[in-house]
Amino acid sequence: MFDALFESIKEIIIESLMALFQSFFLGPNINNAGNMVSQTPGAFSETSLALAENINNYVILPVAGVILTYVMVLELISLVTDYNNMHENTTMGLYKWMFKTFLAIMLVSHAFEISTAIMEAGASLVSESIPYATGETGTLMTEMEASLEQYGIGELIIAWVTTLFSGLIVWIAQLFIWVVIITRFMSIYMNLAVASVPFATLSSEKLNGTGLNYIKSMIGIALQGVIIIVALAVYGAISASPLDIGSPGEGIMVILQVVAKPLVLLLSLIVIIMKSKSIANSIVGSY
Repeated sequence: MFDALFESIKEIIIESLMALFQSFFLGPNINNAGNMVSQTPGAFSETSLALAENINNYVILPVAGVILTYVMVLELISLVTDYNNMHENTTMGLYKWMFKTFLAIMLVSHAFEISTAIMEAGASLVSESIPYATGETGTLMTEMEASLEQYGIGELIIAWVTTLFSGLIVWIAQLFIWVVIITRFMSIYMNLAVASVPFATLSSEKLNGTGLNYIKSMIGIALQGVIIIVALAVYGAISASPLDIGSPGEGIMVILQVVAKPLVLLLSLIVIIMKSKSIANSIVGSY
């Protein structure tokens, strides 16, 4: 009777261990995080995108118009004074200035659409990368469950308590992933809301560094999503490697080492994801 009771308790502990171990791998929470990264700004929050567009069109765009006027007047003054202290002027130079002004107006008028298109292109790249960020762990988990059957109740209880404690750390770590992803989208909306101002400086040879850095920054934010997916893919690939549970003769430390492996992997994933923005900015040369 006691043997049957012990076996029942042992099965319950093993099932609980398997459930906790499953949370260490590329489970639903992390998969959902990858799916969220692949969303466009409109798909993530249509209301926030509309709010950013309204702020840009009705608040920021008039300011950008004043900046553009200042920039183009400076360009015109420079054009006039560059030719022998205003003694020589060319009609072609004036035509160039007019064409340059026309392009500048078009860029400022469509700054929000251009910036949104950059984000949508980044979301498309992320979507194409999603299939490579899924680890296959079903067979490995089955093999692990068979190996755990060899251990006694005492060793399994120690492993269960350790795994439960590690599971709390994993839960906190997964919150960090969500924080980074949501912060990324909030950054996108804030940048979109002021898109017209940096675009207004693109036509100036002296001030275009602001506009160019803004575009690089937007490309960096878009590329950040791809870097996050690559990190998830590497995490899934390493997590899918065989788990060596060992044998009862090797002691409980073998199980504890197996518990530590996915925990260390997930913490490493958190570090990379938190650094993903700086990595993306370094690639595109943004600051």
